[in-house]
Amino acid sequence: MNIDEIKIGDILLNECNDRGVLGHEVLVVTEVSYNCSRYGAPYITTEVIKSPVYGKGKEKVFTKLGLLRGITKIA
Repeated sequence: MNIDEIKIGDILLNECNDRGVLGHEVLVVTEVSYNCSRYGAPYITTEVIKSPVYGKGKEKVFTKLGLLRGITKIA
């Protein structure tokens, strides 16, 4: 997925394999930034809606490279 295709309010599905837990996370995009000074690449900030690992409402950040790892846009 290309970061240019993502807008604030989009809902993303992430295939989660973290801490030995398999499942899917549902995330909503809260920020899209093309400023490279913070993470060294453009990034999106998301809020966790549902996750087998993280609690609801937690913030997760994905860089352009992270978006290539099993994240799909569902709405």
